[in-house]
Amino acid sequence: MPKPFPLDMDFPGSSAIVRARYRPEMRQLDLWWRASDDDEAGRGYAYLDVPPEKWRALLKVHEAGGSVGEYANRQVKDLHEVAPLEIEA
Repeated sequence: MPKPFPLDMDFPGSSAIVRARYRPEMRQLDLWWRASDDDEAGRGYAYLDVPPEKWRALLKVHEAGGSVGEYANRQVKDLHEVAPLEIEA
């Protein structure tokens, strides 16, 4: 049986992405982008109709020590409809 993959991940070492969350029931990938190097909260955006394979690929990039920001820019950012996320408490 395949190992389940996490649906929420922080990226403290990334210069571009603070956090990512995948909502499989909605096929929605939420990304919090850093506005600056010291931005610990980020600005959140929901990317719509993102297949689970892209979420798994992002996790694999992270596990391999690659750039999650570069992956998201190439494979998600301009290829999916986007909406700003509401601020979470």
